[in-house]
Amino acid sequence: KIRCTATATNAANILTRISCLTDSNSTAQALQYPLDEVDISITVKDASTLAAVSNARIRITTDVGGFTVLEGVTNGSGILTGTTEYASHAITGTVRRATVADGTLYKPGSISGTTTSDGFSATVLLISDE
Repeated sequence: KIRCTATATNAANILTRISCLTDSNSTAQALQYPLDEVDISITVKDASTLAAVSNARIRITTDVGGFTVLEGVTNGSGILTGTTEYASHAITGTVRRATVADGTLYKPGSISGTTTSDGFSATVLLISDE
């Protein structure tokens, strides 16, 4: 990691470029260092009955950059789980079930929060749209 701090007294005194020279070979350059993954779990329930809502579509993205954190549909228990490399990010998302074949139709629900090193977990209550 590199951190640059400058005290600028005028607009012309700003950092515009950083170059890092290293000694390495093709083997070292091929190494990849993946980010740590954290668990994400979303539970979806009916707001009136608190019953699990299966087949609800969930899409969560980072607030900055709009990178996908989690996307899919809930299982029979109303849960969608996964992992993400976006720890310590503000996130927002939507939950919806708008297919007649799946049963009760619901108004879209929302998800917001911040992932942490422990992950992210939320329960979303959907309101019937019938």
